[in-house]
Amino acid sequence: TPTKEDLVTFFERAFQKQKELYPELSDRDLNLGKEKLAAYYDFHKGKFPMPHAVEKAFTLKVGGHTINGKIDRVDMTHNGYTIVDYKTGKARSNENADDKKFAKDSLQLSIYALAAKEFFKWPIDELVLYYIYENSTLSSTRADSALEKTKDRILSIAENIQDQKFEALPGRHCQWCEYKRICPAAE
Repeated sequence: TPTKEDLVTFFERAFQKQKELYPELSDRDLNLGKEKLAAYYDFHKGKFPMPHAVEKAFTLKVGGHTINGKIDRVDMTHNGYTIVDYKTGKARSNENADDKKFAKDSLQLSIYALAAKEFFKWPIDELVLYYIYENSTLSSTRADSALEKTKDRILSIAENIQDQKFEALPGRHCQWCEYKRICPAAE
């Protein structure tokens, strides 16, 4: 395990390489990254779980459709595997009922759980959203019945795509959408 200072130095070197590829990265981005990485180190007291996998790619077949994805981190537990997805947005909490519902309804987490079961053949213990800015987590699980509903939802979405039914769902994400200039529903 590196020291906190070494970890920040590794980050600075990696950041400089990325800045060559992405000149829009700023000193503010560098300083925020260093600050959050140091806080992450302190939060874990320098003792980090040994991941079973990082950026683990999968290919999931549902009906005649294929979903390719990557899981940020997978940890092995006594009861199976924990899937961790890192988030930079506003933190959610296990103490808030709306947040727990968000995690339970998350299509992303459901797809990860489905991939774990059907592609990797891993028993899933827990699904975790890790909010890096606050070093907080929101966790969930998925029953087999929920995974069957996930397949139905994927098939429904795929049918809409094939039928070119692209109903706009305006929200905060509009600010990053490549089509915002031409979309009448963009906020």
